[in-house]
Amino acid sequence: AVLMNGLRSDLRAQLGESSHRTHEVAIHVEQAVRIPLRGSANSLTFIAEESSRLQRMAPQQSDALLKGLIAEILRRQPQIRQVDFVATGDGDSSLSVSTDSVWAACHARMPPAGGKPCFGPVSNGPDGESMSLAAPMGEHRWITADIQVAALRKAIANIPHANDIAFKLVDEQGRAIVQGGDAAAAAADSQEVLAPWWIRTLFGLRRPIPLQASSQVDPYPFKVVAGITYEKALAPWRRQLVAACA
Repeated sequence: AVLMNGLRSDLRAQLGESSHRTHEVAIHVEQAVRIPLRGSANSLTFIAEESSRLQRMAPQQSDALLKGLIAEILRRQPQIRQVDFVATGDGDSSLSVSTDSVWAACHARMPPAGGKPCFGPVSNGPDGESMSLAAPMGEHRWITADIQVAALRKAIANIPHANDIAFKLVDEQGRAIVQGGDAAAAAADSQEVLAPWWIRTLFGLRRPIPLQASSQVDPYPFKVVAGITYEKALAPWRRQLVAACA
């Protein structure tokens, strides 16, 4: 009984430590990807606001001033590519509103609440994978850009504790944008993230300790999901058990 109680205590402690590390990874990834997302969204919003202001204050010089502003922002935010201005008339059908476009995320070209930018899905282009971004400039006027996905991958390249934990950034539809960490955990099916039967039967741990965690990347429509398999989580405990029985 003493041995079983000790094993049960060590098992619970190991699972608790793995659960804590999984939550840490989710938070670290969320904080890392927020930086390029915020820089891109704020830059596009700033360009939209400055464009409107320049059109009012200096209409004749606005184009030249705006080009200089965009060039400086692209220099400071190199993850932003292909900045364009789009004007649409009421009922204009020239723009794609398929479920696979940024305009679907912008609710079919209607400016989102508060004039906030909206994000589209990832697509392949000449410069690699990119994610579309659009910000309203007024009624039926938009500024659009592409964000290089490579910048998000770079941001999460050195996340602590990622060697045995899988993580990914997903959009509102659950589509993975970037992912990293342990490949085996990322490929694990739903059964591998459930508590094995022997944990419940032999050790009486009825309440499963979560080995998955998520963190919302507010105010953007993304979420970070992190997880570890029970096999990886219990590896130190198994080694301890083998050593005790030797």
